[in-house]
Amino acid sequence: MPDSGPPDAGPGPYHRPGRRRRAVRTPAGGEVTTTSGSAASEASGAAFARRTWLIALRGVAALVFAALAFGWSRPTMAVVVILFAAYALIDGVLEGIAAAAAFRARQRWWPAALEALVGVGIGLGAAALLFTARDAHFLPYLVAVWAIANGLLRVYAAFELRRYVGVEWTTVGVGALFIATGLLVAAEPAWGALAALWLMAAAALVYGVYSLVQAYRWYRLRRRLAAPPTGPAGPAVPG
Repeated sequence: MPDSGPPDAGPGPYHRPGRRRRAVRTPAGGEVTTTSGSAASEASGAAFARRTWLIALRGVAALVFAALAFGWSRPTMAVVVILFAAYALIDGVLEGIAAAAAFRARQRWWPAALEALVGVGIGLGAAALLFTARDAHFLPYLVAVWAIANGLLRVYAAFELRRYVGVEWTTVGVGALFIATGLLVAAEPAWGALAALWLMAAAALVYGVYSLVQAYRWYRLRRRLAAPPTGPAGPAVPG
């Protein structure tokens, strides 16, 4: 799920009188107000140093999954199940790491933890279809549950960001795409597991590109937050 924004570094326990405050542009087009040298800025930088790369890794995993799903010629049912199970498990594990990082940073961690549980649970459920020799006709329903759950949590995360950077409408759009994919697969399970895989791969392709772009933008934001302010209260600006 897309990460929550940086901790609020505005007026509050982190603000110190006499420190220069500055506004930094965010990926959503809003601003984050920081205090130079504050504990909040340092905590934000440390958190983003870890979690920005997690966003990028999830994007890479989504793109690899989409490439394999579209590039595999005439995949067998076993290949279809393995591809989806592996992607759901990897995505769930990465989101679990993000949840742990958010917990350590004292940020809201339970949405990421819930998404991690869904991913790992659905991934193991899909893998169980192979090891227990069950009918893979259940796979479209697993894909639908995973896509809808992830979409809802992404939409929630986008509106959660409004406290920091405004509503992330692009994240809302990605979440809606996942929800629509899940509903479509659930409404037409007769299309089969291969059609469900291709629909999920199309959504993953969009999400992978979006995640890499967001990771880069948040990385740039983290660097701006960590940079010392310029002006009368900061270091001299080179001529």
